Amino acid sequence: MAGKRADGEGSIFQRKDGRWIGEVMLGYVPDPASPGDPTRRKRDVRRVSATTQGECRKKLDEVKRQAARGLLPTLAQKHHQRTVGDLLDAYLADAEARGLKPQTLAYYRQAKARYLPATLQAVRLVDLKPEHCQAALAHLARRTLSPTTIRNTRAVLNAALRYALRLDWIARNPAEFVRPPKRRRPALRPPTPEEMDALIEAAELSGDRLAALWTLAAYAGLRPGELLALRWEDLDLDAGTVTVRRTLTKLPGQPLGFGVPKSDSGRRTMRVAPDAVAALVAHKRHQAEERLRLGPDYLDHGLVFCLPTGAPLLPRHAVRLFKQALVRAKLPAAIRFYDLRHGNATAMLLAGVASKAAAERLGHSSVVLFNDTYAHVLQEIDADAAAKLQAVIGGRRRAGGSGKPREAV
Repeated sequence: MAGKRADGEGSIFQRKDGRWIGEVMLGYVPDPASPGDPTRRKRDVRRVSATTQGECRKKLDEVKRQAARGLLPTLAQKHHQRTVGDLLDAYLADAEARGLKPQTLAYYRQAKARYLPATLQAVRLVDLKPEHCQAALAHLARRTLSPTTIRNTRAVLNAALRYALRLDWIARNPAEFVRPPKRRRPALRPPTPEEMDALIEAAELSGDRLAALWTLAAYAGLRPGELLALRWEDLDLDAGTVTVRRTLTKLPGQPLGFGVPKSDSGRRTMRVAPDAVAALVAHKRHQAEERLRLGPDYLDHGLVFCLPTGAPLLPRHAVRLFKQALVRAKLPAAIRFYDLRHGNATAMLLAGVASKAAAERLGHSSVVLFNDTYAHVLQEIDADAAAKLQAVIGGRRRAGGSGKPREAV
């Protein structure tokens, strides 16, 4: 008598109607009808059929190949009705439980509510294929959304599907097979050192109460949210240092708040120039006068940059006041408040500060990201270095010779 076939070996037989049937047992799985009961199991048997024995054998072999590669949904998955939308809800709940940063969590929710199409979210996980994900990205492209938004939305979907993989809800991640659009960095228009100096000078001459904010932004290169979250306890005016510990956040539908910097590298202490320290000293004196005038009505949050009442300064208000400062300095209206950070980076590179040191001052997570962002400035510096080397190395020979470079051998 022939021995019993092992799981995964399979068998083929012919029915009375002449059709060939192939069966293969892949093992046991939890019974979908009794979730949570480990004692209730069900045989996971796959069946194929064909008109000929050879065709049936091919189909059965393909089932076994897919099972071996982990591409075949389990029986529990096959009967499960979870959709992509259900997965996103579960992933968001998990992300919140893990203490994901509020800004990141808000973007994930926005991706589900505004960007990932309802047609995609209605697809069952067991039916999800790369073409569904590709169609979703094509839908976003037709909405003329930016490549960055499309890339970020695809990243949210990919992260959720990786979460589903860990829970064994799917056999593979279809989003991994879909290429996002190429990253397209916007052309930077950082203010020149001369423009930043003109901005500071105009602010001081006009009595701008936020002159110290524009000065510190130019000399320290902090992000706007980091600047507006600074407290006086973060400054050591005697040592001339500024410590970044928090950032101002404003999420849609939520009150103003303070959060931690974007990354561990965002928490940093830096020394600032004497001009910035002098501006901060004058600003502190002026703020003390405002506090004295309002007395008990002053809302003292210990903030360096705030409204005359002491209340936090909203980012949009800071932007509006910055635009007014640009007008007074007769500078291009296209310059953004955030561009002072880019101007600071450019000025550091032009002054000969090493990329690594500049990246650390700006709180970049890596020097690679810094070099990628400011590649155009590095190219200019490289060209200038080549010209200076020519003058240094070839200058003496030209001064005493024909002045013509030697021909290449």
